[in-house]
Amino acid sequence: MIIAADSPKQVTHSVVRLSEMSLDTDLIQVGPWKVEGHLVAGRAGDRVRR
Repeated sequence: MIIAADSPKQVTHSVVRLSEMSLDTDLIQVGPWKVEGHLVAGRAGDRVRR
């Protein structure tokens, strides 16, 4: 599993290369948010529910 804030060419190339080597790899994009004064990280696209 590769966790990154964004997916530049180097990161996506690494995932493709690992896949070509028959390694099961997931790329997960994360980002920071402020929730009720606290800094939290979550998967891009996820929404925090209150």
